[in-house]
Parts: sequence; structure tokens; C-alpha cells
Amino acid sequence: MAECEARGIPYLFKLRQTAKVKTLIAALEQKGGWVYCGQGFEGIEGELQLTGWNCKRRVIVGRRRIQTGGAEEEKNALPLLSQCGELPMELVSYEYIVLVTTMPYETPALQLVEPLCQTCGSRKTSRGGDNPS
Repeated sequence: MAECEARGIPYLFKLRQTAKVKTLIAALEQKGGWVYCGQGFEGIEGELQLTGWNCKRRVIVGRRRIQTGGAEEEKNALPLLSQCGELPMELVSYEYIVLVTTMPYETPALQLVEPLCQTCGSRKTSRGGDNPS
């Protein structure tokens, strides 16, 4: 990243979900303001400085609701909410992808989220509203 910045080359990298990245995700979940980005994804922008980085960098966090098998009984206990497509936050789970980038805001960086998620071997999930530690 530092080399790209030094040369003025725009970049987009996927971050691993380390403890600091998970802390950022939890903070952004509390903050709210997620925007629908298409293909089932919502996104939000933030800043992060990881160990070894000399400055804060712009990150984009994408999330997509995933199906949870264990919550089926609880969904059946709340039929009216289920019929409306609404679920209590504790029943909603998301997969996350975190990108660090210098690309301009207009660049559809979030459209790159789905292909990256499909190629990602490990899925990191968290229940909505909980700290994803």
C-alpha cells in the first residue's frame, strides 16, 4: 500500500478480519448508516490504522445477510415478523468484507465485494448488534 501511495497508484485490497478490524465493524454497526449497494450488500465507509501503518486509511465495509439454520425455530415463534420480512436483530447474521482503498468515491468499489466474497475461503460472521469478537 505504501508503495502504491508513494507512486500515486490507486489501490483496493481486502483486509483480514483481525481484532482491530472486528472492532471497527462493531463500531460501524453501532453507528448505523449502512447504504444498499446492490446484489444483497450494504456498505459503509470508515477509517482504520492498523499496526505497521503510518497513517489512517479509508476502508469500506460490506455486509450481506446470511441464512442461519439455528434461528429457524425462533423465526417460527415470531410469525408476523417473519411474514413481513423483518427479524429481531439477534436473529440476523451477516458476513463481512473489509476493503482498504484510495479509489475515488465514485468508483463502484462496493460492486467488487460480491466477487471477493465468492473467492474468499473463510467466512467471518457476526450476529447483528453483538460484538463480533
